Amino acid sequence: GTVPPYCKKASSLAFRPCCLPNPEPCFLKRSSLSSSYPMSSLEPLVELQVQRSLSEYITALVWSPVGNRLAIASAAGEVDLWQDFQETLLQAANNASINVLGFSGEGQWLAAAGQTGAVMLWRLSADSPELVETLTWGSAWIDRLQWHPRQPWLTYNCGKTVHIWDADQ
Repeated sequence: GTVPPYCKKASSLAFRPCCLPNPEPCFLKRSSLSSSYPMSSLEPLVELQVQRSLSEYITALVWSPVGNRLAIASAAGEVDLWQDFQETLLQAANNASINVLGFSGEGQWLAAAGQTGAVMLWRLSADSPELVETLTWGSAWIDRLQWHPRQPWLTYNCGKTVHIWDADQ
């Protein structure tokens, strides 16, 4: 086999990241790369590893479309934010699962919702995240939310009803 065209030719470095936007992993032979890029002895080009255990199983995780932010939620209600591999616990366990997370299109907001029927909204500044709003619409679980890709509008369900929240208001 040969290296897919979305991967750049490796130099003398053993590992080199693949070019974006292709989301598929890219592998190269670690030693003595030839011009045909043989695919025996496959190893990842980039290896990052961070381990963190939450108190319950993970129910949601999402990367921010901007920067190096990763949000993780658990069945115990924890909301954990990783930025440049530094952890900030936004919400401790409260025995109410967080089922859905979402970053706004410009990466300035994080929304989290689940079994409590509430949507928590954090403003993500350069200093530290700040919980600025909690939207409550009853006891129905919220299991879907989506930010508009170019506007600061959050859409989420509460039972059979769809709500839209404008972060600018």
